[in-house]
This record gives sequence, C-alpha cells and structure tokens, in this order.
Amino acid sequence: MDYTISKSISFVESDKHLLLLNLKDNRYYSLDELGSMILTMIHTGEKQNRIINEIIAKYEVDYDTAVLDYNNFCKELYRKGLLV
Repeated sequence: MDYTISKSISFVESDKHLLLLNLKDNRYYSLDELGSMILTMIHTGEKQNRIINEIIAKYEVDYDTAVLDYNNFCKELYRKGLLV
C-alpha cells in the first residue's frame, strides 16, 4: 500500500534522523535512520516498490524482510495518524 504524510505533520531533519510533530495532539516523534529514509521517500512521492528496493539495497536484507519492515513501520505511523 502507498501512503502519504498526514497534513497535520510537521518534520525536520536532524543528524540523519527525522523529528516529527503531530500538530493535532502536539506529540513529538523521532525516527531512526531507516524510518527517516522511508518517510522521506514517502514525502517525495516514491511508491512502495521503490522504497522496498531501496531498503534491500541499503540494508542488504532479503525482499520478505524489507516488505515486513516497510509494512510494520507504515502501519504503526498510520495507527498514530501520521500517515494516511
């Protein structure tokens, strides 16, 4: 599934990590390097398959692991209202 970033989210980059602010509930989130890469690619309009291929290339994991990582990350952000 392809996602987009919620309009209520503001974010900035800090040392290869993203800091997010959900403007609806004023909660802050900090993403690690993988999460930051995924969210940045979502922000630039990249599709799921491209993001998964980038995870495979950068982290040298197999396809199933990359899909699982992508899906788990996105589902958690969706659940928190950060992705739509």
